[in-house]
Amino acid sequence: MPVRSLLGKRSSEGPTNADSGAPGFALGDIVSNHTEPALLVDATANVVVANQLGSALAAAITRRSLSGIIRRIAEVSTTGCPAVDRAELHTSEGHRTLDITFIPDGNTPVDKVALLAHDVTSDRNLTNALVASRQLFKDLVGCSSDFSWEIRADRTFSFVSPRAALGFTARRLEGQPARDLLDADHALPATLPFEAKVAVDEIEIWVRQVDASLACLEVSSVPVLGDDGGWLGARGVCRDVTEARERDVALQRARDREELQARIINSMRNEIDTRRM
Repeated sequence: MPVRSLLGKRSSEGPTNADSGAPGFALGDIVSNHTEPALLVDATANVVVANQLGSALAAAITRRSLSGIIRRIAEVSTTGCPAVDRAELHTSEGHRTLDITFIPDGNTPVDKVALLAHDVTSDRNLTNALVASRQLFKDLVGCSSDFSWEIRADRTFSFVSPRAALGFTARRLEGQPARDLLDADHALPATLPFEAKVAVDEIEIWVRQVDASLACLEVSSVPVLGDDGGWLGARGVCRDVTEARERDVALQRARDREELQARIINSMRNEIDTRRM
């Protein structure tokens, strides 16, 4: 929208009171009625007027501590075109982030520039917190020996943790059906964790590794649901418990062997007839 149509027509009777006697459009009215920090400056970044919320911004510009904003004022004064920039402001209330719209008065050359700010501190803090949280998750997943994953609605892997598992790389598993990992010789659990419709915890499944050897995974997962409650997939984590299960089997075999030997020895001790022994 042209600057003139945005701000209104030039007064035929001279300057408006809101512009402090300066010829041009009623930028002063816009500044005073703005619900967030706003101020009016001249072409050399001298503050003409500021609303109450804009006092901290005006003080920073007066101190020439916001060099980027001052350069932007000079640019808008030269080109006569509106612009947008961001300012990092340090106040007694803490750090604030402002998105500032620069609106020239439409004169040639430009006499005044209005700075209309929008406080995006909360949005910026939230974004930073989300980025930090995401980085924390990535670091923990990257350090973990567990195998994290997510399944799409078509039951193929959409995400696999960087270390992957079973000898496969993450890239090789992404896009592959999860069922392709399952070993056909072992019975499937009642609820397959890769296709869980409800949260499941520590479900054991047997899978084939990249070298075709067997591995036992302990899987916990939760479903991914849409706004309408429809099933969109599942995500979870797998822990390789193959060595533990092999130790369990070996221990059970040793116990069975000891029990058999004990029964044989007891039978020999209790039998008097050597031929029956």
